[in-house]
Amino acid sequence: MKTTLFATVAAVAIAFSAPSMAQDMGSSPLTGAYIGLLGGYTNTELEAGGASEDLTGGDYGIFAGFKLDKYLENSIGITGAIEAHYAWSTADEEIGGITLEKDSEFGISFRPGISISERFNPYGIIGYKRTEFDASGFGLSASEDYNGLELGLGAEVLSYGNIGFRLEYAHTWYDEDDGLDVDEDTIRAGVSYNF
Repeated sequence: MKTTLFATVAAVAIAFSAPSMAQDMGSSPLTGAYIGLLGGYTNTELEAGGASEDLTGGDYGIFAGFKLDKYLENSIGITGAIEAHYAWSTADEEIGGITLEKDSEFGISFRPGISISERFNPYGIIGYKRTEFDASGFGLSASEDYNGLELGLGAEVLSYGNIGFRLEYAHTWYDEDDGLDVDEDTIRAGVSYNF
């Protein structure tokens, strides 16, 4: 009876101390898989034939990723994540009866960072983005996908349990297509749940 009681107490003590032991060993709640919601503001500059127009509006969407901190942090003092996102946009502009719109975007990125603390993670953004732009008016409707290189900076802070908040800025250089040169600046905020 005493042996069973002792074993039960020991098992409970180990179960309660495991999270703090993991923290002491350098693991972070910002490690592993995560999902989240994003929202922000985008300014897309379209240039053709020496003229340019800006499409401005809001972006909103979802993201998911996996942080590699537990594989990198203890050995070389850096962090990293692989992330994908999908977002819709409200950015549009009417030009001479033609409405140009940014419809949606998909992106995947690698996010290298610096190991500062368990609750704060600054990072860079190196990624690929594919965006659909639509044009409509005068009975015509067309859409075109543009591929681009996205570079940026951001930071995430863990504020409550496994809930993280982030703020980031990114610039995207899209491939020139049909004489149209497209660049984009984006400011995004997000909230994530880290498993």
